[in-house]
Amino acid sequence: MQSGTEIDLSLIKTCPQINGEITMSSRNPILITVLLGLLCITTAGFCFSNVARTDHWKSEYVDLSLTLGSGANADQVENLLYADQNPTPGVFRAAVTWTNAPHMLTVAGSTLMYSYSTTDAVTGNKQTQFRSDFWDVGVLYGRRLLAGRQGILSASAGLAVTHLNYKDNVKLPDGSQGTGIYESTGIGVPIDVHALWTVTRGFGLGLDVFANLNPKNIFYGGGLSFNAGF
Repeated sequence: MQSGTEIDLSLIKTCPQINGEITMSSRNPILITVLLGLLCITTAGFCFSNVARTDHWKSEYVDLSLTLGSGANADQVENLLYADQNPTPGVFRAAVTWTNAPHMLTVAGSTLMYSYSTTDAVTGNKQTQFRSDFWDVGVLYGRRLLAGRQGILSASAGLAVTHLNYKDNVKLPDGSQGTGIYESTGIGVPIDVHALWTVTRGFGLGLDVFANLNPKNIFYGGGLSFNAGF
């Protein structure tokens, strides 16, 4: 069993199991990310079709980026923690990038959070709460893959301080095996692919797909980005 800090051992007894395995939700958040990736590629093709590399785009600049969207984690631990509370994922990413074409250096932070509903024990009213169990802060090196009059396609990777939840086997007091949820902070490898469309000088919209690769529980997401550069 891997080391970690157990969040709630009682969850082990309440998780639904079939043949010793935890059942997962029928929702498939991976499909959302795949569709966002395809949309990112399509947008990039639109931006760069019939536009060769050009000197019209500044070769050195600083870019501020905010991304809002959706995501998931490989273990889908939210389905264990909030199985009956309709967990809904959301992602937020903020980044500052210095570009000296084609090189890019980025400082970025991202979080995968979940909203879920609870019922007040006294009033019976439904309440929405939020948890951010997945986040990272790191430095990435990247390159501009394509650059045109109206857009940029780039890819980056690096190292980040990473916090996450993951599941692992645990031995119960009665000697049987169960599944526990643990939290961990360590080092992950963030990757990012970004397609940016320049709306006007100094402002752009884009599609951002990113992930954190780590040995515990990979998490990933994608969404619409808002960019300001100077």
